[in-house]
Amino acid sequence: MHRYTMIALAVSLAVAALVLSGCPQSQPGNDIGTITPVDTPQPGEAMPTDPGTAPDPSVPAEAGQRAPDFNLPMAGGGEATLADYQGKILVIDFWSTSCGGCIKELPAYQAMYDSWDHEKVDYIGMSLDTRVEIIEAFVERKGYTLPMALIDQETQTAYLGDGVARIPEARIIDGDGVLRAVLGPADSSAEKVGQIVDEMLAE
Repeated sequence: MHRYTMIALAVSLAVAALVLSGCPQSQPGNDIGTITPVDTPQPGEAMPTDPGTAPDPSVPAEAGQRAPDFNLPMAGGGEATLADYQGKILVIDFWSTSCGGCIKELPAYQAMYDSWDHEKVDYIGMSLDTRVEIIEAFVERKGYTLPMALIDQETQTAYLGDGVARIPEARIIDGDGVLRAVLGPADSSAEKVGQIVDEMLAE
């Protein structure tokens, strides 16, 4: 009896081995997410940046410093450079069509723009949208006549830093090209901008 038990056990093990040898293994990609591939640098190369870590933001231009130059495509055609506004106060409004807080301020900016003497004060909205056509369609639909430009990465970094942009923000530049006011998201309302412009005009 013991002999038959041993034979049966041996047969069972053999069958199990055959069954297991024929089982399909997990195909590559079936377990995506369980292991994250990491590029291994060659000797002398730096380790790749952790994709979960934001880069250290650069230091954007501050009040009292010379305003960074720019050369940006305008909605409706043409280009804008800082030199175009020499001798006048320039308000830069950083915004996008997907920023509710930015859009909320546009009617007040439009009212101020319409009231300003453009020989003394001007405005340019620098949009963080991806295409100038998006800006054009938006302002046409809303009826705004505010001058709008599509910002590039160099200008965005120079004014807002190299991290994640938090808008709305505003900058006010004097006639000599010096940044007189740097307004972050908490205080970049059109009303605040208007107050600073009035103070500068009264100087």
